[in-house]
Amino acid sequence: MRKLLLIVVNGYPQSGKDTFVNYCRKYLEDKDFHTHNVSSVDPIKKAAKLIGWDGTKDDKGRNFLSELKDLSTKYYDFPFKHMLHEIETRRFPDEDHCFFFHIREPEEIKKFVEYIGFPVTTIFIERKDSIKHLTNTGDANVKDYKYNYIIYNDKSLEGLNSTAYIIMNTIKKEIDK
Repeated sequence: MRKLLLIVVNGYPQSGKDTFVNYCRKYLEDKDFHTHNVSSVDPIKKAAKLIGWDGTKDDKGRNFLSELKDLSTKYYDFPFKHMLHEIETRRFPDEDHCFFFHIREPEEIKKFVEYIGFPVTTIFIERKDSIKHLTNTGDANVKDYKYNYIIYNDKSLEGLNSTAYIIMNTIKKEIDK
């Protein structure tokens, strides 16, 4: 039976989410896993650029993306459908896969975890010097979920790499049972 790992990664802006995922990828690719890094806001960013957003992630840009994502969710549930589509189109039954999903809103994490129907690991990354002066609901409420793991990214990059290795090893052992 081929393995499928689904991991939700969240945290404040600039907390080290992508760095953590990159370290996890190195570990998993050594174990012959195909890894995918999917953000629920990526298709929203594409739409935002079409209507004038210049890619700047200042308060104005973050508010715009958050509101556009909220509208897209409310009327079409597009970010959620995008994530499911990523699993369906990138996963091949004869290979092991791990998907890292970046989902900001606690209610969207809950919906995703409940919909999937088998274990989804949730990870929150916190760093002392990450941006916490937040003006939008997507960023402001990221801690309002009960995560499986909370990583305090206040050490060196080597420390984050070691943490990624330990967590991925633990998750993989659980799946191997």
